[in-house]
Amino acid sequence: MENSYTKSNREWYPHVKKDFDSCIKEEDGYMTLLACLLFLVVAGLLLVCLDGSMLFQAKARCSMAQTGLTEHLLANYNVPLAKRYQLYFLDPHMDQKRLEEQSEAYYDELFRGSSGVGFFSSPLWRLKTEYIEAVPFGTMQEKEFQFFIAQIEDCMKYDLSKDLTMKILGQTAQETKEHSSQIEETINKLDKNEPVVNPSPDSDDNTLTPSEVAEGEQAGNEVQKNNPLQKLRSILEYGLLGLVTDEEGLSERKIAPSLLPFKNQSENKVKVSMNIIKNLDNIGGLIEEQGLDKLGENLTAQGAVNLYIQNYFNYYKRNDVLKETKLLYEMEYILGGHYSDKENLEYVVNRLVLLRFALNSAYAFGNEELRAQALSMAAMLTGITGTPEFIEAVRYIILAAVNLLESIKDVEALLNGEQVPLFKTTADWKTTIHGDNAGKTGNLGKGLNYQEHTLILLTLQTDLESKCYRMQNLMQMNIQQEEPEFQIKNCKAGISLRTGVNAMFPFYLKDYLLENEQKTTY
Repeated sequence: MENSYTKSNREWYPHVKKDFDSCIKEEDGYMTLLACLLFLVVAGLLLVCLDGSMLFQAKARCSMAQTGLTEHLLANYNVPLAKRYQLYFLDPHMDQKRLEEQSEAYYDELFRGSSGVGFFSSPLWRLKTEYIEAVPFGTMQEKEFQFFIAQIEDCMKYDLSKDLTMKILGQTAQETKEHSSQIEETINKLDKNEPVVNPSPDSDDNTLTPSEVAEGEQAGNEVQKNNPLQKLRSILEYGLLGLVTDEEGLSERKIAPSLLPFKNQSENKVKVSMNIIKNLDNIGGLIEEQGLDKLGENLTAQGAVNLYIQNYFNYYKRNDVLKETKLLYEMEYILGGHYSDKENLEYVVNRLVLLRFALNSAYAFGNEELRAQALSMAAMLTGITGTPEFIEAVRYIILAAVNLLESIKDVEALLNGEQVPLFKTTADWKTTIHGDNAGKTGNLGKGLNYQEHTLILLTLQTDLESKCYRMQNLMQMNIQQEEPEFQIKNCKAGISLRTGVNAMFPFYLKDYLLENEQKTTY
């Protein structure tokens, strides 16, 4: 009999129908439960993603808010300092309390739209300021003037096209050192107009006949009239400033030390005297003292600062004189550190003479014509009593005197607006062996002018601390003419900002504290 399940069969097996209906009902319950679980998992994942997305957007918004706040606070820079010197530092009046008051007002205005509850009138989160700390930091003097110099370099980075190249005068130094043994004694006797007595090795009894004495005295007197040492002595006796420029036309401005914020910088002093000839054996030391042997390194190290000084401070006979200043010769003050224009200019004049003396030494002691003429004059000055070594020493003294006279003429030309070649040639040399003017005016269209020579002096002055302090002294005094309470010590380079913002989402009970920290300089 075929075993088939039919309708008739189901009628005969009622228990089978009952079991089948119960199974269907149980399977429907399991599917519903599974669907509910899957829905909860998906909903949870969606909520986690939504929460992460909203939190990420809230963090981004808070970060942007803090960036905007930083820029808002940095806008409180000192305007006169920025306009006059292109330096951006926080105004001294902006202390921590004022910065935080501005910060709170800025955030309140920024987050005002997120304080409502309407879906269309507010974002999906609400932001509320928890705390704000705004602290100014970094004075112009901190960290070896790091912030001050960084702004100067940024200001001058497009103006560094000018560059000076110089040669080292080592050969001149070496040559003069070889003839140093008898120089100091000889120049002392010549200074006092004492007769030079040096016994001749060819004389048996070291005595001279009357005719020999008369011949020597006659030759010596004739040459003594044109002795460059005598002319030089009379020049140096009264100082160089009045010789190279008209003192009546110089600035008489002075500053009181009490006005300076920084007074611990000593004045630079240098005086040109006959000692430069007495110590001719130390030409090499003079070159090292002037820093000429390291000039190339210094040009790179402080090039931006030195060019900034010449661009933003006045100096002697500047064509485009800047605004009214306490001192008229400001660059000269940065070099000399004295309290009057005249003293600072005198310091620079003396430095320029020494600089030109070192630069001219290559020609003065190396030109064969000058050497021959100096040897002839030395022989006449020493008379028949002079030994070859003694005459050689006197010759170098005469060459030094001629060199110094030439250097003084160079500085006079610089102060008159002319140009002087860095290294001299026969066409440029103006002083004869007798100390007179050879009738040459030099190559006016060739060489360096006063501004460029003083740029060399700034380069040779490697004391960066003194430069920065003196620049800031001038800045404060000049700005105080329009802002009497200005104190450059209180100017800050940047702001350290810490903020905490509460982010509250409408579907969660939990709040997020979003913290940000930022340290920014100008």
